[in-house]
Amino acid sequence: MSTKFFKISLKKILFISVLMLLVLLTILVLQLDLFTAYASTSYKLTLTPGMVTNENSSTGDPAMLADEQALAGDPPTGECTTNWYPVYSYDYPANCYIDLGQNYVITKICLYDLSGKDNFTVSSGSPGSWTQLFVENCDKYKVWKEHTVNNVNTRYIRFTKQWYGSNVSEIVVYGYPAGGATPTATPTVTPIPTPTPTPTPTPGTTPYKLNLTTDMVINEVLSGDAGLLVDEQAITGDLPVNPVSTNWAVGPTNATWYLPANAIIDLGRMYTISQIYLYDSSGAADVTFSYGEPFNWTTLFVCPMNQYNKWRFYPETGSFNIQTRYIQISKSTNVGLNEIVIYGYPSGPAPAPTPTVIPTDFNITVDQAVGVNFFIDDPVDKIAVGGFNREYHNWRWDEAVQNEAKWEPSYAGTPWNFDTFYTSLKNNNIGVFPCIKESVDWITVNRKHKPVSAGEDATNPASYSEHASHMFQYAARYGSTTVADSLLLLASGQPRNSGMDLIEYYEDWNEQNKTWEGREGYFNPYEYAAMASASYDGHCSAMGTNYGFINADPNAKFVMGGIDGVLVDYIDLMRLWFEWNRPDGKFAPDVVNVHTYCRDGSKGLSPEDGGLADKLEALVQYCDKYLPDKEIWLSEFGWDTNPSSPQRAPSLDVQGWWLVRAYVIAFGAGVDRAQMYMLRDVNPHSGTKYSSSGLVGPKGDWTPKPSWYHVYTLKNRLTGMKFTGKQPSGNPNVWIYKFKSITSNNGAYVIWCPTSNGTAVNNYQLSLSPNAATATLITLQNGDTDGVPSSLTISGSKVEVNVSEGPKFVLVDYID
Repeated sequence: MSTKFFKISLKKILFISVLMLLVLLTILVLQLDLFTAYASTSYKLTLTPGMVTNENSSTGDPAMLADEQALAGDPPTGECTTNWYPVYSYDYPANCYIDLGQNYVITKICLYDLSGKDNFTVSSGSPGSWTQLFVENCDKYKVWKEHTVNNVNTRYIRFTKQWYGSNVSEIVVYGYPAGGATPTATPTVTPIPTPTPTPTPTPGTTPYKLNLTTDMVINEVLSGDAGLLVDEQAITGDLPVNPVSTNWAVGPTNATWYLPANAIIDLGRMYTISQIYLYDSSGAADVTFSYGEPFNWTTLFVCPMNQYNKWRFYPETGSFNIQTRYIQISKSTNVGLNEIVIYGYPSGPAPAPTPTVIPTDFNITVDQAVGVNFFIDDPVDKIAVGGFNREYHNWRWDEAVQNEAKWEPSYAGTPWNFDTFYTSLKNNNIGVFPCIKESVDWITVNRKHKPVSAGEDATNPASYSEHASHMFQYAARYGSTTVADSLLLLASGQPRNSGMDLIEYYEDWNEQNKTWEGREGYFNPYEYAAMASASYDGHCSAMGTNYGFINADPNAKFVMGGIDGVLVDYIDLMRLWFEWNRPDGKFAPDVVNVHTYCRDGSKGLSPEDGGLADKLEALVQYCDKYLPDKEIWLSEFGWDTNPSSPQRAPSLDVQGWWLVRAYVIAFGAGVDRAQMYMLRDVNPHSGTKYSSSGLVGPKGDWTPKPSWYHVYTLKNRLTGMKFTGKQPSGNPNVWIYKFKSITSNNGAYVIWCPTSNGTAVNNYQLSLSPNAATATLITLQNGDTDGVPSSLTISGSKVEVNVSEGPKFVLVDYID
């Protein structure tokens, strides 16, 4: 081989080698680009409640920010409902953070704005060292908000709820891993990931594990947490083999009241069910599974629950292959049923989305929204402190003898003349509605019991025929429609009056869910709904046309008996009963009505510390969604003035301040009317709860307390106005609520310190509308029903106010 040939061959080899190296490098670069492109593709990160740390001790549950990820969807469009509610005003700003487990490049954060109030801050960094990413002002209602965050590299994201109205109900985070080694797990209990829902076959008939969530569960007995039946779906595995621990137990107090304990799972659409697994943990009693529709069930199987910590499955061979949307679980005792797993597949199309309905604006102004509880023998001039008032009225006062009603005079009092009394109230422009309560001696031995005769079914509207008859008679007399004389059931000697046009609203019972009167006095939601359906219109006139308010006066308004507590679940079960039992499916009451008292067991709490706003806002949000055409009332709240009472306010003045603050907070939450408990003291010298909660002294004394003047001033100064919004103050110790006239641009700012420790903020600069030309400060004053006015100087669209825990009103000639 010649040297020349060797040189040429070597050049060829080098050329080929370089060419191959270039090809390899090109492939590597392309692969690297593909890897980089793949690694930097943003996607919805998996968030679970276990990733969330609450920085404000144990108040509220911020894990609710990440408990509806599947419901939110990708991209997020689903309606989320659970919300993080810290309890007390001093818990704000409330903070929590989410630990993603490793660093991610965050590209986008979506928030579900639930109620359109106050600021919600999002930050990145690490515990103790945070950098603000953005502030969401929560200015919408049930809307997903999207925020781009420009590729922030972080493991932790912090969320700050600046005020109680910063109602973000869910968060969704987008990003991709930042690279580097995954950090060693912190030696704590590893959160159980939220299972990813199995995709719905389209089409298909292959059964799969259905995605059950706690919000699908309807607890029919309102005892214990029936959501525990489906809270460990991730632990169970796709084929249930793992042990589970949480158990739905009713009671323990009065547990037998709630047995058999029933719960419904609403799957949201029709499914073909093939198999059901359940975890038998303890006990030896039957659990019945049924399918069908509420109040119309067919037994699917009965499990004797005679094994211990073992998964059971039905059917043991083959498949059920039944079609249903609803499944009912019924426990005959407090047997241990820890979890259920259901297999099946969809049958038919998904239901159409429920159209959004704008809640009705009833246009009720403050002077007609402020009210008190009172009796017929209270002085009219003292009752006038309220514009629309609740009169306690026992059924037996009118109908001590069946079908022989007496009102003028009545069976009660000295005697009392109700025609004369109601006429006097109307002539003095004082609104009234009777709370018609208690049974009568000719039905029950104990008047606190349900008005159902022995042997009758308390869930059957017909069992309340006597009560519904009296409701017809009441509305026939005092309503706006004249009823035929032949239909009036009156005692001899009574004026045969009808259509007197003195009453529009009628309340049916008082605190029907009172457990302290025993099972005979306690209405479960289905029982009260049955009575309400009879009282409203004789259960769609099935009982006859001379039963119920509406059959006597089509213009009458039916007020649901005020329940003890702001219990959305109680109202929801009433709604279920009406939907499935009334021929028209109508929620019978025109008014949803609740009672609540702010206390900690040993003393009264201010409305802010008692979480009044959060409770009422949750009720309003429910009604806006499911009962948008109903008024919402708070017909009992208040504080005692005796220093020994467990419901006491710190002083006479503070009682009045708290009442005014409670009215304002209630109207701000969306409540249409509120009646404090009550006009007069029972016994101001008694430390018994509610004995000294009056605005005036006891019967025969009637001396006004400061609170009577304070509440009267609220009514007088905000006459003709409605709540229009809260104004950010820039100071957590200053709350500002705005009210505006419904006929002009005039308005008022109500301003106060929401504390209970004597806080004051002097020389506070209150921002007004640029169009405001005059401003007057109104200070509450004992002895004055209009408060003390003083002129304010407007400078740069601001006025200076010394803010204290006693509310003040700033009246202006123009408010936005």
